[in-house]
Amino acid sequence: MYARRATFGFGILSNLIWIAYFVVGALVASDHKYFDHVDKLEQVAEAALAVILWPLVLLGVDMRI
Repeated sequence: MYARRATFGFGILSNLIWIAYFVVGALVASDHKYFDHVDKLEQVAEAALAVILWPLVLLGVDMRI
């Protein structure tokens, strides 16, 4: 029972870290105009890649397909 509580606590922290990672990714992608005119599947894929790989976007990598 005690081990389950420790795992539960780590799970919440892990989830918060992932949420923060994706929020920062969305902000970076938005700042680099990846969410402008998301009409086609190709543009949705570009935006998703920009959110997931946001550290590369900050380094200047272009995620446009």
